[in-house]
Amino acid sequence: MLKRQEYDRSKFLAAARNHGAEVSVVSDARVVPRAHGNAVIMQPVILLHYVLKFTDAGREQRWLFEESIEDKGGPLNIDGSLFDEIQKDKSIRLSVIDPTMALPGPR
Repeated sequence: MLKRQEYDRSKFLAAARNHGAEVSVVSDARVVPRAHGNAVIMQPVILLHYVLKFTDAGREQRWLFEESIEDKGGPLNIDGSLFDEIQKDKSIRLSVIDPTMALPGPR
């Protein structure tokens, strides 16, 4: 089995479309340091872990991609995120595990 951390969002999305595979998404609440003037504040974020599983040339592959979305309290703004793109693309199957309960439902 080949495991690959993909940093290019467009390559990850293209692989999901080309292989007709299911993308699994798991959310996780975290805090990350952000510079604010001379101070550093801890900003809450929702970290999204994406896993794409498919078989290519008889070999099983798993591609991983991660992104974070700022959690400002209230509804999460996913516009422009990979999660938003995958939800809009009906050719990609999506499986979501959301223990944070921050992600919006299907569109």
